[in-house]
Amino acid sequence: MTTPVTPSSSHWDLALSPFASILGTNHAPSTKELAELKASLIVPKHELSRLDSEIARLQGILDGLSSALAQIKQYIDAHQFLMSPVRQIPPETLSEIFVWCLPSVDSDTYSVRSLDEAPLILTTICRDWRRIAIQTPRLWTSLHIYHPLNITAATFARRTKGVNLWLERSASLPISISLHSRTWPPFPRPESQTDNMHLLIRLLMTFSDKFSSLSLYIAPDDYAIFDRLSPPQGFPVLRSVELRDGNLRRGMYSGHVIEPGIISRLCSRVPLLKKFAIYHCINQGAQYVALAQSNQWVSLTDLTLSHGGFLEGLTPAHALRVLAQTPQLRSTDLTIQMIASSSFTESLQMVHLAFLKQMCLSFSLRNEPAPDAEGLQDIQNGVVRMFETIHCPSLTSLSFSLSGFPISEIPFTSLPLDNLDALELDAVMSSKALYHCLALVPSLLSLQIRDMGTKGLFLPYDTIVDIAGYNNTSTMDESVLLALSRSGAESDGTDMPLCPKLQNFRLFPSPSQKISSAALTTFITSRMKN
Repeated sequence: MTTPVTPSSSHWDLALSPFASILGTNHAPSTKELAELKASLIVPKHELSRLDSEIARLQGILDGLSSALAQIKQYIDAHQFLMSPVRQIPPETLSEIFVWCLPSVDSDTYSVRSLDEAPLILTTICRDWRRIAIQTPRLWTSLHIYHPLNITAATFARRTKGVNLWLERSASLPISISLHSRTWPPFPRPESQTDNMHLLIRLLMTFSDKFSSLSLYIAPDDYAIFDRLSPPQGFPVLRSVELRDGNLRRGMYSGHVIEPGIISRLCSRVPLLKKFAIYHCINQGAQYVALAQSNQWVSLTDLTLSHGGFLEGLTPAHALRVLAQTPQLRSTDLTIQMIASSSFTESLQMVHLAFLKQMCLSFSLRNEPAPDAEGLQDIQNGVVRMFETIHCPSLTSLSFSLSGFPISEIPFTSLPLDNLDALELDAVMSSKALYHCLALVPSLLSLQIRDMGTKGLFLPYDTIVDIAGYNNTSTMDESVLLALSRSGAESDGTDMPLCPKLQNFRLFPSPSQKISSAALTTFITSRMKN
């Protein structure tokens, strides 16, 4: 019927097939057409076979070339790795880089025994890095140790061996130690835990002459062990001490406190003490005073004294007596309890802190019967008097927190606020009081406000108090936000907004916070122009 299609004439184009009109249809070929179809496929099938053979041949060549390529690339890479720039870094430089992988010395974060973090991860990269890491004492000068309540003997043995090896690698350098362990009375404490803690503290004491920073978060019984095992010569290079009660759990108090003499003896063994922090370890404010007076805290530069509402803490008089013993302070963070009574008669002594730059004072009410309105006003006046009694001409950072009752005026106007560059507020107050406060800090660079509203929950008495007569609205309202923006200054005829130098602003809004997106946009865009 037709001449078979050849590759040179049609290149297998279906449109040129003699059967193009019936391709893809339901047409049933006749006997004659079947014969013609078979004849027309002889050449294509031969060509298909030829192409399959050619492809197989070329694929073999390609596979061979790919294999050769991979082998050559592997050869080149193996040699180029030897020329990698990191291999040319001198060991002492690499050692310095390793040190930068550690937590910042200013972050109060200790290194941990984890293969996912420095320094241990550096020992898993290669033999040379492991050698350099192990031979770099600065990598091993910080360690956080957690001693769990239940631990097997085998695990404890491995842990103490690892701690000893870690600290030995620090060579002669000073070390920073963080030791955490918890118990929870009235549940009986396993005898094995007491024995383990004794062994662990004894191990640490073999390095006590190198302690430069010490953080203890352990139970009162463990503090007693630490006291008994402390060396008679003390801790000659220790400068920073932080003490926490490991019996505290989720804000609950066990009733078992640390014996005051233990803390006093610890302080007496630290002749170079500069930074001292006590959290929930002392249950009477007078003990803080005795501790400060008996240990001559004249060289302290940083002091933190904090306690929960379940402990009898610092009153303003106690706090000022403590501060009177620390004239070299650069930073202090105190939790102060105001007595809920109808009168406030404590005699407060003037304290001069010429070098103090950072001050954080947190006020709360002691757990006593709720005061009447007159008692509240007396307490508020007491907070004012507390600030009036502190002379700190170098102050640049202030954090003020007050829980339990609202205030009708800012209590710290007696401080040198002109040079203040950082301010944190966490108190129930009116927007008018906040505006007045911000008008007094023209040099402020950083501002943080935790908006507690103008009507506060009178903790711990669950009584709503509003002595200033304000509605339950937010402290940080749009009027204050507008005053912080340039457009607000233009609208009220002033030249500058509140806090014209402000660079960082952080607001924790109250549930009643109602600031429009337009006000926020105005504030942000106006500050971007500065």
